[in-house]
Amino acid sequence: MRRKLIPILILAGVAVGVPLALRARVGSDQKPEFQTATVERGDITVTVSATGTLQPLTTVDIKSRAGGRVDVLAVDIGSIVKPGQLIAKIDPTDTLANVRTAQADSAASRAKVEQANTNLRLQKLQSEAQIRQAEEALRSARARLAQAEKQAKVQPNLTKSSIAQAQAGYDSAVQALRQLETATVPQTRASVHAAHDEARANLASAEENLRMLEKATLPQERAQAQAAYDQAKANVEIASKNLKRQRDLRAQGFIAQSVVEEAENRYELAVAQAASAKEKMDTLEAQHASSLQSARHRVEQARAALANAQRRLETLEADLSAQVSAAKARVAQAKAQLENARAGTVQDQLKQDDVAAARAAVLQAEAALASARANALQIQVRAADIETARAQVASSDAKLQNANTQYEQTVITAPRAGVVLQKYVEQGTLITSGMSAVTEGTSIVQIGDISRMFVDVLVDEADIGSVEVGQHVDITVDAYPDELFEGKVTRIYPQAETVQNVTAVRVTVEVENPDRRLKPNMNASCEFRVDEAIGVLMVPAEAVKEDEEGEPTVTVLEGGKPVVRPVETGLSDDTHIEIRSGLKEGETVVTAVVMPDEGRAPGRGPQGRGGGPGGPGGRRGPMGGMPRGR
Repeated sequence: MRRKLIPILILAGVAVGVPLALRARVGSDQKPEFQTATVERGDITVTVSATGTLQPLTTVDIKSRAGGRVDVLAVDIGSIVKPGQLIAKIDPTDTLANVRTAQADSAASRAKVEQANTNLRLQKLQSEAQIRQAEEALRSARARLAQAEKQAKVQPNLTKSSIAQAQAGYDSAVQALRQLETATVPQTRASVHAAHDEARANLASAEENLRMLEKATLPQERAQAQAAYDQAKANVEIASKNLKRQRDLRAQGFIAQSVVEEAENRYELAVAQAASAKEKMDTLEAQHASSLQSARHRVEQARAALANAQRRLETLEADLSAQVSAAKARVAQAKAQLENARAGTVQDQLKQDDVAAARAAVLQAEAALASARANALQIQVRAADIETARAQVASSDAKLQNANTQYEQTVITAPRAGVVLQKYVEQGTLITSGMSAVTEGTSIVQIGDISRMFVDVLVDEADIGSVEVGQHVDITVDAYPDELFEGKVTRIYPQAETVQNVTAVRVTVEVENPDRRLKPNMNASCEFRVDEAIGVLMVPAEAVKEDEEGEPTVTVLEGGKPVVRPVETGLSDDTHIEIRSGLKEGETVVTAVVMPDEGRAPGRGPQGRGGGPGGPGGRRGPMGGMPRGR
């Protein structure tokens, strides 16, 4: 920014310049004294001044994610630390317990995922089974409805048929009772008495046959068999003698061979008959024993038959009475069935009710099928449960990771290089976690990066327009007054501040500090380079005046005489003004005129004209002062 220093003359005599002052003294014997300067080349720098304090480029309060007792504090104030260097160790007991709890939660979450997967598979199977069952139940209900409708359709005919059948059964039962009472009972009574008489006669006959067999028949047969056997033996002897005689006669040739053969046949026949008679005698006793046993058995059978006939006779009336009672019961049963069949007309309405119930069952089965299909949506719910369980796994893993991080944070290391500026705790102090939801946590130490620092300054609002980000700044500190540090503007705050009724804007100036000589909170003075002119003609600020029209002029000594010359000015600092035209290098200019006979007024300097540095017409510096150059 280019600035022009235009002095404002506050005295009326100054307005007319040096020539008027000289003319006022014409004729006087005393000559004025001229204070002069030479026009020369040099550098002019326009600056804005401000003061502030040095601050580290960055500061970090070191906290721990883990709370507990500080077992080790490895640094102290002023310690230079490197990234990863040990700062402190926290008792890991609580954080290790948190890690184990988080591990258990993570394992439980994974088990829930498996359980959710199993539930999903079971839900699919159950839903499919429920749908199949509901479909089968619906088919069955529809079949029952069709059957009920058919039954309701044929029920009137069945009712009529049942009534007719029951009527026929009743008529038959009445007829059977009548037949029993009028015919069957008398016939049965007569038959039983006849059977009893016949059994008695049969017993008497069997006993007589046994007696005859024992007394007559068997002895006669035994005698006949013996006689037959004796006769057969005699016949054998006769036939044997006859055969011998015939053979002798044949041998003598008196008879033919056929006669011999006939004799042989008779002999063989007699032998066979004798053997048969012998065999009959041998088996006769066995036959007699069998005949006796059979006869005795027939007697026993006859006795048993008589006993049965006697018992039948004795129970006849009771049996007949029971048969009559049974027949009457059948009549009553048939009558009841007839009445039931006649009452069966109610079944017609019941079948209609069955149809209505079957239709309701169909509707219920359809609703059950719809419900089963709707329950299939539970599959999506189970799938969502899986996602929820997986999210829980992610949450548990995050908690486990956080717990591991907290456990790792029980060993606290430097996050960056720097210097320990403050130490907040001592070894053995109980600290809270920096991750607490109710507290900010306990700071352990503060580390600052002082390799690069910044100056925090307030710039007067009148000068802030001359300051911009990236602008070069010359910095001096009280500790090193003869050394100039270079910096640049890194930030201009967007809001002004009012301090002691003076409005200013906060500005941050960064400064390099490689040798770490600059310390935080040192006082620093900043000169913001607003503009500069290098190797230009310049004169002292006191040499430039204004004419009546307000244009800048300079009084030049030419041959020892003052000559007022108009000039074009440029930049100005606290002491010099740039001359762009009107002067040459090496010329002598008047900076002040001193009259020998004039005294000094109280509070005034030499009798010069025009404003000096910081006087009327000068620009204000920071906080109301003049801008100053180097």
